[in-house]
Amino acid sequence: MSSLGHRISTDSLTGLNNRFRLDSYLSNLAAPGTSTDNIYLFICDLDNFKQINDTYGHYEGDQALREASDLLKRTTSRDDFLARYGGDEFVLISTCETYTAALDLRQKIQQAFQTHNIEANHSYQISLSIGLSSCASDIATVFQQADEFLYAEKHRKKSPLLS
Repeated sequence: MSSLGHRISTDSLTGLNNRFRLDSYLSNLAAPGTSTDNIYLFICDLDNFKQINDTYGHYEGDQALREASDLLKRTTSRDDFLARYGGDEFVLISTCETYTAALDLRQKIQQAFQTHNIEANHSYQISLSIGLSSCASDIATVFQQADEFLYAEKHRKKSPLLS
């Protein structure tokens, strides 16, 4: 029975929690009386993932997803909740003492990807755009705020003169 439960709640490619498990976790987080003080939601989206798939094939795209999930696991705490949200998107839910600490975690993750790219023997780079939001609001608002942050970063990366 536990094997079935594991398969139902785990993404088969990355070994992370899947969308089903994420939805359950978010429902518990949104339950009345649950404190969301200092809890932050990070939406992580691989940059130029379609280009990796189109240039190097889906097998290599799957390998990039596995590497990204491994980097996220190594960079985050065991107490953090990490899930593959879908496609090339991941969600991290972490307790951080302050918003500044959440920004520091975001920077730590991006730095881990930069270091990986220097050390890896790939002809492509694996990088993330990361949006974040405090979980102090309802879940829909939290996702909307994190998405806005994420898309602002993607826009900034595509328009470096705006940085």
